[in-house]
Amino acid sequence: AFDSISIERIRSLARLSFRWMDAYRHKLKGKAAEYAVKKNKKHRIINEEIINWINNKLLK
Repeated sequence: AFDSISIERIRSLARLSFRWMDAYRHKLKGKAAEYAVKKNKKHRIINEEIINWINNKLLK
């Protein structure tokens, strides 16, 4: 079963998981977490600027 999944796909899903964990670590929930994860597609963690923007604009 694992042989049918490419290593690139596994890495892609791992990075996505890291971004979601980082969003929750920053206490983002729901749409705010989804937005942060989407904005940082190319990174493993969520940029502090995005976290600050979400906290100032979306969560107030």
